[in-house]
Amino acid sequence: MGDIHGCIDELLDLVETAGLRDGDRLISLGDIINKGPAPEEVFEFLTRRPGTLILMGNHEVRHWEGAADGDREALPERITRAQFSVGGYRRFLETAKKFPLYEELPEALLVHGYFEPGLPLKQQKPHVLVGRERGRLRLVDRDLWPWYDHYDYPKPIVVGHKAYRDDGNPLILPGRLYAIDTKCCEGGALTGLLLPGFEIVSVPARRDHWRVIQMAWGSFDPAAGERFALPRLRPDPALAPTPTAESVPLGAGLPAATPEGTKGSYPQGLPQRPWSPFGWAWRFWRGRF
Repeated sequence: MGDIHGCIDELLDLVETAGLRDGDRLISLGDIINKGPAPEEVFEFLTRRPGTLILMGNHEVRHWEGAADGDREALPERITRAQFSVGGYRRFLETAKKFPLYEELPEALLVHGYFEPGLPLKQQKPHVLVGRERGRLRLVDRDLWPWYDHYDYPKPIVVGHKAYRDDGNPLILPGRLYAIDTKCCEGGALTGLLLPGFEIVSVPARRDHWRVIQMAWGSFDPAAGERFALPRLRPDPALAPTPTAESVPLGAGLPAATPEGTKGSYPQGLPQRPWSPFGWAWRFWRGRF
């Protein structure tokens, strides 16, 4: 499964659309938090579900690296921390440090970010595998960008981290590369890959979550001691948090949901992301991550 970024409704949509059953293994390629509406619910769902593995993504690294350096905490991290309960965020930090950098299956290699050609798997640099900017620059300096043009591992590789196509579809080079981040948190889609058949399954985002979150954040006071929360688009009593003084609903009346996706092919005609001067400026400034 590609980058979830706190999109709990789309996560549940994709699990249903893929037809996952008890006993089926689910592997997240990382970046389960930041920019989406419900990072704690995503974290709890994935860590409680039997047979689920979460790989390390660059957004996880940004949290546990920045936990000791508050001056480095950027807007997505500040918002995500406010979306978690205090205890939930502590559990997330402790757990995220242990996420593995890769998973090798009989039919494919799974990582979050990039792979450096010419190096054995166990000698790969962590900042390359998780997709940090210095990892990208390392590949650029070695004249290995785009990295997948030079990919030399004997198995196909499945990655998230970056949307490589402008049309919103995953980048697929059959038998070689399956890049399945399709910007769910910014109004794209959440995409998965069913193995061993290499079948693409995807569901459209219910809205541009990151744009809506930035709009709602402007009226939120982090010092008030409340939990920053937007209304769920897909009511699910099993995942609904117990009402506490930490919870405050925001964002009523903001953009509505889009229809759910179907199994077997990438949905066409996804809604375009609304233009947001602040959102685009922020993504440009933070684009190196």
